[in-house]
Amino acid sequence: MIEIFLPWFDSRLRPNEKVHYKVKAMLVKRYRWKSYLLSKKHKGLAPDGHMGLKIIFYPPTDNSDLDGCISAIKSGLDGVADGLKVNDRNFRPLFSDFGEPDKENPRVEISIFRGLTCLGDSLL
Repeated sequence: MIEIFLPWFDSRLRPNEKVHYKVKAMLVKRYRWKSYLLSKKHKGLAPDGHMGLKIIFYPPTDNSDLDGCISAIKSGLDGVADGLKVNDRNFRPLFSDFGEPDKENPRVEISIFRGLTCLGDSLL
């Protein structure tokens, strides 16, 4: 299992936020780069084939919606794939939820498992 802790994303990355496309592109690029830097130390440790993802969000406040958070970290998952040197097509988000709000350290915790279960057993 690989655990990667990403910083909380800029709220303008949420799909319902109205932001100029150039600003959004800059935010996407920045979050992808941060995610790449935080995940590249795990390069070579990622399993082959499908990888199950468990994603836990620790928001700064208690007013986040799960589907908006999942959409907002799309560029972060791309950066993780870049850092691990894998194709993000093999990522299978299996579980996502909120942890307790953490105003001091808002973050996104991603656990990567071999196969298609959070236990790491392949279903294929």
